[in-house]
Amino acid sequence: MKTAKIALMIVMSVVLIFLAGFWYGHRQGNAELKDVRNASSDMRAALKVGVNLEDYRHRVQTLAAAILRAEENHEDTKRYQALLDDYQDALDLWSDRIRSGGCSAFPELSNSLRHVIAKHQIKSICSGCGCEYVSRQVEQWLWEDAAGK
Repeated sequence: MKTAKIALMIVMSVVLIFLAGFWYGHRQGNAELKDVRNASSDMRAALKVGVNLEDYRHRVQTLAAAILRAEENHEDTKRYQALLDDYQDALDLWSDRIRSGGCSAFPELSNSLRHVIAKHQIKSICSGCGCEYVSRQVEQWLWEDAAGK
């Protein structure tokens, strides 16, 4: 009888340890997704009030790092990855526009702008307008698309 009680106590202890580990791991994963949600919310708030290029770049990096940590915890981040893709494309366009001097030196569409328009299948772009106008329109569209995700 004593041996059966001891065996039962051992089994119950192992089960409790397993459940505690499972609960702790699940709780950690939720914390990682919370970091992703917070970084995403911070980005949307910054875009609403205005953000400069360096701050925007930092926020994109913060979101990317949070997504990476969540993926390492085997969390489903597909929705947030699509959001990050939009923000990264907008960052590429913005950086490209600044590097080229606001497109005044290059009135035609840049390769990165053409790539983003094709990738997102953006059709309603004013092809007769200058590069800077089109680039700003696409950036705005990307931010609005990301806000809807």
